[in-house]
Amino acid sequence: MNSLRRRILFATFGTIILFLLLAGIALDKAFQRVIRSSINSQLQGMTYALLASGELDAQGKLQLPTQLPQTDILIPGSGLIAVIIDDQGKVTWRSPSSLGETLPPLAPLPPGRSFFDPAKEQKMAPFIFSFGSIWGNEQVADQRLTFSYIQSKDSYLKQIAGYRETLIQWLGGGALLVLLLHGIVVLRELRPLSRVVREIDKIEQGQSDQLSEGYPDELAHLTGRINRFIKNERAQMQQYRHGLDDLAHSLKTPLAVIRGLDIEDAKTIRKADTSKQLRLQVDRMSEIIDYQLKRAAGAGKQTLGQNAVVIHPIIEGTGNSLRKVYADKDIAFSFECAPDISVRINKDDLYEMIGNLTDNAFKWAKSRVHINCRLEQAKNKASCLVITVEDDGPGVSPAVAKLIIKRGVRADEQTPGQGIGLAVINNILEQVDGRLLISKSTTLGGAKIELELPASKH
Repeated sequence: MNSLRRRILFATFGTIILFLLLAGIALDKAFQRVIRSSINSQLQGMTYALLASGELDAQGKLQLPTQLPQTDILIPGSGLIAVIIDDQGKVTWRSPSSLGETLPPLAPLPPGRSFFDPAKEQKMAPFIFSFGSIWGNEQVADQRLTFSYIQSKDSYLKQIAGYRETLIQWLGGGALLVLLLHGIVVLRELRPLSRVVREIDKIEQGQSDQLSEGYPDELAHLTGRINRFIKNERAQMQQYRHGLDDLAHSLKTPLAVIRGLDIEDAKTIRKADTSKQLRLQVDRMSEIIDYQLKRAAGAGKQTLGQNAVVIHPIIEGTGNSLRKVYADKDIAFSFECAPDISVRINKDDLYEMIGNLTDNAFKWAKSRVHINCRLEQAKNKASCLVITVEDDGPGVSPAVAKLIIKRGVRADEQTPGQGIGLAVINNILEQVDGRLLISKSTTLGGAKIELELPASKH
């Protein structure tokens, strides 16, 4: 049973039925306690009334009137019996209703003590209420008598049976109504899941481009991620197609040059010049292939399941490594970055961006390179991670900066061997909803390049 709808319905129905079953048992037990308490009160009242009607005669024998307050104890088979026993447990008086009945064992009680036996252990055992008393006067010594009332359980069991029948009817009807209403609610609330499945089917069949909006909050995040995943996958496929087209187009010129260097022409050209031309064109082709591979590798990265990457060690390690590479320039490298700042991105992509920016800064800097990493909270927006790389080199002109950050334009297409790293960075940023900003550094006087990325706290 893999259907989520069925599992929710069965789990809910089982929970409701179990709850109603426990509620029914609790109500039944409570009703029984109430009935037994009522019977106790009734038998106690009857006992006190019987005590009040009794009198001692001259011989000290207890006399009861022929007309008693409870008429049921005068009728045989009525189910209500009154009995008086002495302190030895011997019956001294029994009501006419006990005719033909076998009395249960009765025990004498001390004066003023009462006892009620609800007889819960035996289903058909009667209820018994007993009260101990002392009787005597000036002529007769005190004697202890115990007054007891015995009541059949027939009436009690009928009340319980009637109550249970009514309880089952109401709880059963209520259960059916609740199950029906809850089933309708569950099916209605699960409609968005069915809607997601239908829309994904349409996407697979090419009838739609993405999932629609208007889903509940619990699904909105999921559908948004799915849309982003679909967008990235399509962008990756598009990037691969464009990359192959660009690669084929870019290789036409060097291949044509090599093709022109045929064997006959090579006889009339110095061997050194031919080798130089071949070397230049091969280097150019290698550069073009390298760039296109980097561009394809940086495109369409999946953002689902990416772990948060801490920035501080990457900046520190990259800067220290480049200081050794450019040791002859004696660059003063510094950076500011809190140790807990992180970003949810592919770690290799982050290394690629920070490495390229830092390498460019060291390459063009005269003596100083500074990196700043900080979190910025925009109003009504998610926090943004900003990585700023500054140097004291010649800087970047606004015209070149616009070409680099403009989507779909690569600086290396105009200047061979230049700007490949920044173009790759720009492609990576497009996949993670980031931005690349290039301007003049107001503190160091050279270039100032900023990366803006969606941030996450480590």
